[in-house]
Amino acid sequence: MTAKDIMEADFTCVQPDMPLRKAAELMTERRKLLLPVIDEEGCGYGVLMEVDLLRVVLPKYLDNLASLNFLPESCDLFDLDVKIASLKVEDVIGDRELYTVSEDTKAMEIAHIMLTEQISSVGVEKDGKIIGLVTRGNLVRHIFEQTLSAEE
Repeated sequence: MTAKDIMEADFTCVQPDMPLRKAAELMTERRKLLLPVIDEEGCGYGVLMEVDLLRVVLPKYLDNLASLNFLPESCDLFDLDVKIASLKVEDVIGDRELYTVSEDTKAMEIAHIMLTEQISSVGVEKDGKIIGLVTRGNLVRHIFEQTLSAEE
């Protein structure tokens, strides 16, 4: 089996210049942990992850604190609406790349890439354009479907 056989051809993606609010709505509405960021030409640009959205509301300097329990419940440190309204996807994804494989990459190789790179999805590329997405979930389903059909 290859990437083409197990990929999601109808996948949700966002563009670098998309407002972060819209991307966050897509992510939550479609229950996605991450969304590939694809540029106007259809090429991989990066990956938007849930952690990127959390980073918007919880600045990095707070990582040094063991807990924020000392803050009163009424304390509202961040004006989320204003902060998100002014940001675009490209402002929060940093330099995290979208790993890609060709459509004829074998499932075993995709699993190896995901494990060694500690990523949960790869874009499937054909002629320089992203045509699909393989997630860990796709891969696990594929493996167990193959195992179950072999046992029958």
